[in-house]
Amino acid sequence: NATCNRSGATKNSNAHDSTPTLTERLRGQWGGADISMTIADDGTQIEFGCAHGHIDEQINPDSEGKFSVKGIYVREHGGPIRNDEAQDQQRATYKGTVEGEKMTLSVTLDDGNLGIGSFKLERGKSGRVHKCM
Repeated sequence: NATCNRSGATKNSNAHDSTPTLTERLRGQWGGADISMTIADDGTQIEFGCAHGHIDEQINPDSEGKFSVKGIYVREHGGPIRNDEAQDQQRATYKGTVEGEKMTLSVTLDDGNLGIGSFKLERGKSGRVHKCM
């Protein structure tokens, strides 16, 4: 069972157009006060006021929109960073909840269970991040 589309290529009529999963709908730009986050297929990049982070695993919220993933949190400081300067990089847990176009996200350093903060983000927003000076 094949039908033709405008390009002349065939399409299997048994295939159905599925709606994107929550994980797929997360892809893109999210932002809020003091945070900007970009979710892509190959990972998530996060910018904070005096830090940045990344998550290499896929964010897969459960049926209630909740997720918990491991990543890296890197503290920054004002002024230039020397080429030979070691980064203050630590393992972190990023936990959150997604409800429609809004997300809450909390960041906790794994060593010492130190909470960095809680953030509110909105899909399609670039975020308002003021880097430390």
